[in-house]
Parts: sequence; structure tokens; C-alpha cells
Amino acid sequence: MNDLVSTAVVCLIVSAVHVTADLGGSSLLGYIKVYSPGTGFPKYMGCYLDDSSRMIGAGWLEEEAMTHGMCFKLCSRGRHKYAGLQGYTHCLCGDSVNIVRYPKKPESDCNQPCKGNTSEICGGDWRNSLYRLF
Repeated sequence: MNDLVSTAVVCLIVSAVHVTADLGGSSLLGYIKVYSPGTGFPKYMGCYLDDSSRMIGAGWLEEEAMTHGMCFKLCSRGRHKYAGLQGYTHCLCGDSVNIVRYPKKPESDCNQPCKGNTSEICGGDWRNSLYRLF
């Protein structure tokens, strides 16, 4: 197996995908299962501080019908590692987090229900309910 195969990372957000890839004479053939019940992802990381500079800010969406699933789907489309939900209606996507500048806060700070599904929590005022997607 060449170095390309051993260091390649494939990440798709679906329940099961048949993968075939030509890697310069070698082929990768198999099934990859991610982002489905039982895989452990998305993984809730906790409630974190945010500010106008944004803890994670590669992309964001404000949607009156925000849900966890809507946010995870948006961030997954952009192949982002992290999704943050904030203030009832906001979804933030990114690839890195700075937990020194934006430390973990008490869970009680993330107490705002998502507008699209009030049984889910969408962070708080300048607080992200942070998830790792893969």
C-alpha cells in the first residue's frame, strides 16, 4: 500500500457510502459509515464562550426554523469539523476551535431551545453548543 493510501482521509456525511478510488495504480474499495446512530458522531463537546470575532467562523446561517440536523447538514456540506448552535436560530461552522480564547462554560449558559425543535438546545447568548462532526 502506498503512502497516499495510508494517509488518505475520506469523510462523507451519509449513513453508508460505497467508495471506489483510483490511487495511482492502487484502488480503495469499500464501505465507509459515518454520521449515523451508533458511530458517536456528531459528538457534543459542551457549552463554549463566543464573541463577535467568532469561535468558529468558516460559515454561518441564521434560520428561524433552526434544528441540530439543519446545522449539522449545513456544516457537513462544507466539510467542516465543527458545528456550533447559538441564540435560538444561529448555526456556525468551522474547522478549528480556540479553547484558550473561547473557554468552556457551564452547561446552564447554553439554555436556549432551537426555534425549529424546542426539545433541542441551540446555545445561549454568546454561547455555542459545540459539536464535532467527525
